[in-house]
Amino acid sequence: RTALLAPLRLRPLVERLPVTGAQGETGGGQPREASAGRRIGRLFHLLLRRYEGAPVALDTLEQTGRALSSRLEAAEPGPEDQVAAAAGLYARFAARADAARLLEGDRLWEVPFALREPAGSAPAVIRRGAIDCLARRPDGRVTVLEFKTGRPRPDHRRQLDAYVRAARALFPGAAVDGRLVYV
Repeated sequence: RTALLAPLRLRPLVERLPVTGAQGETGGGQPREASAGRRIGRLFHLLLRRYEGAPVALDTLEQTGRALSSRLEAAEPGPEDQVAAAAGLYARFAARADAARLLEGDRLWEVPFALREPAGSAPAVIRRGAIDCLARRPDGRVTVLEFKTGRPRPDHRRQLDAYVRAARALFPGAAVDGRLVYV
């Protein structure tokens, strides 16, 4: 049985799912391109959270991106090309015909969760992560939106599936679905 957890007192087996947009996430040991890709993804997520898919002028996006970039790494802001790439991703997303439909309803951004799940004959596993966006539709349906700025990978589907299970525990009785949104 899957259950949403209250704060834990014991140290159980923990599986940490990728937490998008997390301040503590670093590219430690990653090739420069992977680290740059993560930074662009974080900046895109921050722009998305701030402007929520509304059309925004590219120069405003870049100005906001520069300010957000300096907050990510106060000691050394990211290169301007990363800010421009994140601003361009946001502008393309906001221009998509389905952007407003994806984000309709009440939205919750970067929703943290801890979920205890059975692991067969082994002890239960606790999955922790942060859902990019939960959109609660006017009809009560909840959609988990997982935004990806890179190429599709098989682990993206597994990550989304775990987030949908967590959302079902957060909203018992509600219809919950999930969408991977590549930008």
